Parts: sequence; structure tokens; C-alpha cells
Amino acid sequence: RITNLSETLTGVSTIKAFQREAAFMNLNYSLLNNHAKAHFWQISMNSWVGIRTEFLSMGILIFTSVFCVVYKSYTDPIWVGILFSHFLWMTADILYAIRCFTELESDFVNYERCLNMLEICQEKDHASEPLQRNFVVNQASIEFQNYSVKYRPDT
Repeated sequence: RITNLSETLTGVSTIKAFQREAAFMNLNYSLLNNHAKAHFWQISMNSWVGIRTEFLSMGILIFTSVFCVVYKSYTDPIWVGILFSHFLWMTADILYAIRCFTELESDFVNYERCLNMLEICQEKDHASEPLQRNFVVNQASIEFQNYSVKYRPDT
């Protein structure tokens, strides 16, 4: 995922400080492999649909050719030529329609995600609250005692 990669690049100094480079590289490789697997199946499905559409188009073209040969005395050669030129473009038109439909479906999924994000309750805006002026700090300090930081074992 892109967000994981960008967060890893942003926190690279912290990752190096805790010597967790190998764990983050393995996680990024794993996410990249998952993306490649999904992309492979997407390309495979596009090829599958393309081959089936080609077979359908060629079947219709063969049927039309036989029909035009059998009834050649009743058909005008100009109309036969126009008919064949349209059938030859039919495969590309069907694949384009399928691509448009899948892009539209993907856009609807993105739209639904945006709607779900809008339904999440917003936090109260603290910037609009007036500051308390009667509280003044002249001197302050923060002290850490027995404090340590480490990554969880599963990251």
C-alpha cells in the first residue's frame, strides 16, 4: 500500500534508530507481492473476457458470412460491406463498454467510501474555544524516569 510506503519513508530515521529495517522491508515486500498478485488476476480476467468476446464476435461474423453467401441474390454488396465493417469493430466496442462499466463501478465504490467517511462523527474543534488567560506558567519541566520505547514484536 502506498500509505505504508510513505509512512515508512517519513519515519526512516526512527526505523534505523531502532534497527527495524529488515522488518519494514519484509512488510513492504509482502504488501508489494499482494498488490502484484491482485494485478496479475486483473490482467488475467481482462484477457479471459477479451478472448471470450473475440470468439463471440467471430461466431457472429461467420454466421453473417454464411447468411450473406446463401442469400447473395437478395443482398446488396454495399450493405454486406457495411455489415462486415461493423462486425469487425464489434469486439472493440464491447470491450470498451465493459471497461467503461468497470470504471464506473470503481468510481461508485470510491464515492461510497467518501460517504462512509463523511458519516464518521467529527471531533470537537478545540481551536474555536477561547483560551484561559488567567493560567500563567512561569517555569515548567518534564522529567522522564525509567522510560523506554520499543516496537511491538508483530511490526
